[in-house]
Amino acid sequence: LAALALAGLINAWAILVLAFLLGSIESMATPARMTIAPNLVPKEDLSGAIALTAVSFNSATFIGPAFAGLAIAGIGAGWTFAIAAIAFTPHYLVLRRLKLSESEHVSGGGRSLVTDIYEALRYLFGHKGIAPILILALAGGVLVRHLPELMPGFAGDVFKGGPETLGALMSSFGVGGMCGSLWIANRNRIQGTTTIFFLGFIGNAAFVFAFAVTGHILIGMMAVAMFGFSMSTSGNCAQILIQSAVQGSMRARAMSLYSLTFRGAPALGAMLFGAFSVIYGLQAPVAIGASVSFILGSVIFLKYRARIRQLMETRTEDT
Repeated sequence: LAALALAGLINAWAILVLAFLLGSIESMATPARMTIAPNLVPKEDLSGAIALTAVSFNSATFIGPAFAGLAIAGIGAGWTFAIAAIAFTPHYLVLRRLKLSESEHVSGGGRSLVTDIYEALRYLFGHKGIAPILILALAGGVLVRHLPELMPGFAGDVFKGGPETLGALMSSFGVGGMCGSLWIANRNRIQGTTTIFFLGFIGNAAFVFAFAVTGHILIGMMAVAMFGFSMSTSGNCAQILIQSAVQGSMRARAMSLYSLTFRGAPALGAMLFGAFSVIYGLQAPVAIGASVSFILGSVIFLKYRARIRQLMETRTEDT
């Protein structure tokens, strides 16, 4: 991306191809990354470890756009992308030095890919605690978690700003997410996690609705900061609950499916709501999606929270 931008060869098709390639790579990297924490820390510290990994992600979401907005205005997009690419170097150096536990093994080697996928889906969607969390995460991904992908449109079309406005909105989102992750990391316990997940899910919808209906940048920044907080807490809690309940041999497959709700569903939502915005504008479709998500989360929260909490907060890998 940096090379094409600096050479003046960048266009919409090049960005689409690069985004497709990046998404393909991330679809493998994300579940692998999510399985690292349980193999580095004792199980009693799993909640805090998962939340701390989210702190690093959200702090980058806060710091990155703040610098990027200034850098793009000062040195241009191409050199900004080049700096971002170089910044991956410490990440690779750390990965080379990691020593993971050998405590988890996947049985049944040599089976077909289709068989593995079928068994994973049967296990995960047959689990009365994991299944509703995955379904809600998938629905929330499509209906509200697409907002960061649509943020450039809101910055330009709704708030009538440029890179600095986008940087301010994304930084607000990152600050909220970092605060939410730090709070979950400080809790470092599974009790009450189910309730926090549901309240975060409902909060996602409420804050996205508030963001979608306002045209005032300060209100938008506050709403998106609160969305970052609720999105971080609900996402962390979903991962904590799944990681704590899933069998070790199914962990990577469970995280692969969860990463679909984390990356694939928002991408689908961005495509759908972006298409609607061509006809109806950005605000109305996003507000409607948030309303549907709010109703869905509230109904499931009131009807199933107690049962899911009993299953997920007392269940262990060995049961």
